[in-house]
Formats: sequence, C-alpha cells, structure tokens
Amino acid sequence: MSSKKLMLNYILFIFHFIFIYNISLSQDFTTDTTFIDLSQGDSIKINAKIENISGPGNGNTVLKIDEKKKYFLFTIDHYYCTKMPLAEEIIHSFSYDTSSKISYKINIDTIIIESMKKWYSKGTILYTKLNLEYSYNNIAYTPLGTLVNETMYKPKMFGSKNIDPFQQSFNYWKKDFANNINNITSQISNNQEPQLYNLKNSNYNYKTNLYTGTLVHLGLNSLLIDAEIVFSKPETNKKFLRHSNIMRYRQGDKFKSLEFTIMNENINYRINSKYIAQLRSGLFIGINNWQYLKEEDHPIYDLVILDFSASQLFMYNPFDNNSIVTGIGITESAYYIYTKNIKFDPFVCCYLGIKF
Repeated sequence: MSSKKLMLNYILFIFHFIFIYNISLSQDFTTDTTFIDLSQGDSIKINAKIENISGPGNGNTVLKIDEKKKYFLFTIDHYYCTKMPLAEEIIHSFSYDTSSKISYKINIDTIIIESMKKWYSKGTILYTKLNLEYSYNNIAYTPLGTLVNETMYKPKMFGSKNIDPFQQSFNYWKKDFANNINNITSQISNNQEPQLYNLKNSNYNYKTNLYTGTLVHLGLNSLLIDAEIVFSKPETNKKFLRHSNIMRYRQGDKFKSLEFTIMNENINYRINSKYIAQLRSGLFIGINNWQYLKEEDHPIYDLVILDFSASQLFMYNPFDNNSIVTGIGITESAYYIYTKNIKFDPFVCCYLGIKF
C-alpha cells in the first residue's frame, strides 16, 4: 500500500472516530444551551412588594428552542434556558420596597421570543403578557388587568459581537416592567384608577393581527400599486415598528415593472383610539418590461430597477379592533435604471385594507 493511500486511510479513520465519539458520548454535538441570567446588570428597584410570581411549565426552564450551525456543517438544536424557572428568576432579579402598602401577585400568561434575521434588521423581540392582581393595606387581592409588553433589541453595527440578543432583550424588558409597575403603584397610591397604554382589561386576548391591503400611488407620469401583507403583534406603545412584505406594480410612460421589497419599515404613531400617523420606507428591486424595444435599444442592464420610496400617511386604524383600514398621504420615489440614471417622482397615495 502506498504511503499516500495509507495516510488517507489514517485521516478517514481519525475523522470517523471523532464523529462517532461526538454522537455517542457528547450531548453538546446535538444540542447547545445558552442560559439567560435575569439578575445580570444593575439591580432595579420596584416601589412596591411582589407577593408572588407564577408561570406556566411546572418549573420548566426552557424559554425557546432555536437552530444553529455547528462546525459550519451540522444543524443542531439551540436551547435558551434560565437556571431557575422564569418566575423565580424574575422575582429574584429586582429589589423591592418592603414598607410599601401595595403588593402584587403576577401570573405569566404568555412569553414569546422572536429573532429578526433579515440582514437589514437583526435582533430580538420579546413579547410578554402578565396578569396582575394587587392588594392595598393587606386587603384581599383584586384583579388589576393584563400588562402587555413588546421589547426590541437591535444590535449596534459595531461593538455588539459578544452580546447575546436574547439576554439583552430580557435586560431591556426588566427596565420596562419595573417602570410599568412603578407607574401603576404611583397612580394607586394617589387614589387614581391605573391608566397605562399597555395595561388591558383582565379578559384581554393576546393575538396577532393579519393586515392585507393595497396602497395606490398616483403621480404625474406614473402609477404604483402596492399589495402588502403584515402580521402585527398587539400595540404596547404609542410608537411602534412593523415590517411588511410588499409586491409593487409600476406603470411608467415607457415601461412597466414588477418589484419586491428587500427591506421595509413602517413606523407608526398612535394619535388616538381611531387614527395613526405612519411613516413608511422601503427598498425595492424589480424587473422592467420596456414598451418600445423596436424603436429604442436597451442593454440587458435596463431589465433591473432599484427603487427607494418613502410615504407619509394619515390612517384610520381603530385600536385593538378588527376593522377596515384606510389612509391618505404622499409618497416620494427615487428609482435607478442603468441608462436612465436616478429619477425622482412624487405621488399622492391612498390605502385600503382590512385588519383581522
């Protein structure tokens, strides 16, 4: 046997040995675990007492099961866990005012962790739904309502490689939670009915709304028609961010195009219970169809259109209700085609959709 063949067999033997060893003896080859430590960072004070926090799962510490690549080859399960059950982690991660006349019982109804993995919008969103009861001067506990939070962590472009996004989203959530409880405590102490944007009634149903709609843009020389679909979690702040998937049809004076979003953000500002101001921005890429190919010569590069659009809309969108959604506004579109350079078109626009 030649030395090269002997060396190859030796390498294959070593590889097989390592492979079988990892599968049979090492659980780390098939799973990986990251522990979320809610006590990480500075202690945050709550200006009340927490009598009890309960949660689902009968002591389960697993918050989420994700997937990741190991050795750039194998897909394995990635567990995100707390060392203690989540309810215990939360109650041990704050300091409390033991002299307060107000105390709370909290039940963790819903906890959802979602990863944003698009290249332009990476990070983590943490949604929680907590059922609250309170007692004043040790009187019997009374249902207060449902506290709903949406916490988003988006890493910075530089300097965030060593920060786990799930851990950081919980760090942000702790601050939001403490601020909410302290605001409620202050209102109760002043004999006021607790009023908080994300404090719902006790029968609140936490659900994701499906939006489908059409946005029509009318310009002097062109027409844009956007068909979109959005899955939207409940509103927990007056300002909230959503992403949508859009297919755009463009009718110009010399060409038509079909375009799709490669990035999109909708920043919403809740004006009152019925109306929203919305700022949309999106980057589109599409394929052109030229109408006068026999009269005009176009290189192959002219098949592609790249468009950046921004819209400002005033919309009818009732808070926490399924309904028709309508809106009017203006749009600015800057698009690029190889032989046409950059063109700018203004539009007036109108939106019609449904939320259910």
